Amino acid sequence: MALSITPSRHWLGNDGPWSVFDVRIGPAQKLVHLLPASSVSLTLAVLEEGCNATEPSTCETLRGEVIHPLEAPWDNLTAANGSPNLAVQFPTEEFYFPGGVRSAMGVSSLSLEDYNETLEGQLIAGYISKKPFLGLLGLSGYQAYPVNESTYYNSTLQTLKSRSAVSGLTWAYTAGASYKTPESFGSLTFGGYDSSLVNMDEALTKVDFRRNFNGNELTLTVKSITVGDQTLNSIDLVAQLDSALPEIWLPKSVYTIFEEKFGLQWNATFGMYLVSEEHRERLLAENTSVSFDLAASESDASKTVTITLPYRAFDHEVGFPLAGIIDGEKKLPYFPLKRSPDDTSSSQVFLGRTFFQEA
Repeated sequence: MALSITPSRHWLGNDGPWSVFDVRIGPAQKLVHLLPASSVSLTLAVLEEGCNATEPSTCETLRGEVIHPLEAPWDNLTAANGSPNLAVQFPTEEFYFPGGVRSAMGVSSLSLEDYNETLEGQLIAGYISKKPFLGLLGLSGYQAYPVNESTYYNSTLQTLKSRSAVSGLTWAYTAGASYKTPESFGSLTFGGYDSSLVNMDEALTKVDFRRNFNGNELTLTVKSITVGDQTLNSIDLVAQLDSALPEIWLPKSVYTIFEEKFGLQWNATFGMYLVSEEHRERLLAENTSVSFDLAASESDASKTVTITLPYRAFDHEVGFPLAGIIDGEKKLPYFPLKRSPDDTSSSQVFLGRTFFQEA
């Protein structure tokens, strides 16, 4: 038994157009638009303090709506030292979410589209920082341990299984693609997968799941990468699939091929590859694709699958407050690739939502 969640017909995000899902929080059923996050077990929602009077008047809408204490009350949790702030930990926190995402956490109710019952006892983290810009719906099938390793809270997926709404602790997610005609909204299924989107003869079924304190990390090995007519073979990069991130993170031995083929220049001030409008039009016209040849592990390459992204999958824009943008309407083209800060550490290779558009 599986539960498919209908996506909202909205594209949101300040680092690309992302297909979001409607979630209602608390007794007042406060509606927020969230992104599925494969690397966490709880739900993150932006607090009203995440937008202030000095920011664009559309800030709350841009951030997928915010929760107010009176609309989404919860039983507050405190850290062992009595602090009301707890950190949501991510596998990427060392360099993307330094110290995790500081949050006010509590236990409240949660409702999903296409499921008529309210899920009680759900761990909710309210935060104000601009990263992540949109709130997140955790997909992990593991418990969350926000206070200590002896106190845990079931994830949304575990709660659904305990209610027999799904038959197993599995999930399937594709980010959707606004560049397709017609546009393809995201797909999210708890307890199974959407067979209309997956060819099981071609799918990678023997991926490696590992568990740490943060929950579920989905890893696989990138055997080769082809950018246009150039292929890097036998690179054997162990990569984590993490839909909480927008970009693809690669080490210097690999990202330089992208710089060369696409004429990208790294903006050290903003930490991204900004693209001029003229350069953008040229890249769209060239329409160079990128293919990832993937295996379950470095030692077992008996089954591989190739995921190909058309150039339009990389044709994204950044908005407030990234790249120094203060206008809520302004956008700048950028290429969603990040330089991994350590060229020797395979644990810092990530395939984010950009990859999930076609995977």
